[in-house]
Amino acid sequence: MLLTCRPFKVGDYVEVAGKADTVKELNLFFTELTTPDNIRITVLNSQVWGGALNNFSANPERSVDIVAGNSYDDYIDKAMEVLQNIVDQDSRVLKDPETFIGSLVSRRWRIAA
Repeated sequence: MLLTCRPFKVGDYVEVAGKADTVKELNLFFTELTTPDNIRITVLNSQVWGGALNNFSANPERSVDIVAGNSYDDYIDKAMEVLQNIVDQDSRVLKDPETFIGSLVSRRWRIAA
């Protein structure tokens, strides 16, 4: 099925059978992955086809979530402004869709009765 449906190709970065690495070889019986430190991982195709398969190379763009922390003494608005400036200056970041920078802090406001 892998050779017929072709959910990934040699050179793609995939996650299969709990392993995430670059596809080096795909044949009738197994898929061979290689890690950045040049370790070879061989996965039987029955394990690849029988589970979830994530192909990180299938689309030309991906969304990236980055979590940044700061001190309770810091100003959240200033921190978000600094992060936005960093993102705006990075040529790898697409202008569309627009970047979202938000706070995980819930803000409570008191209202005079």
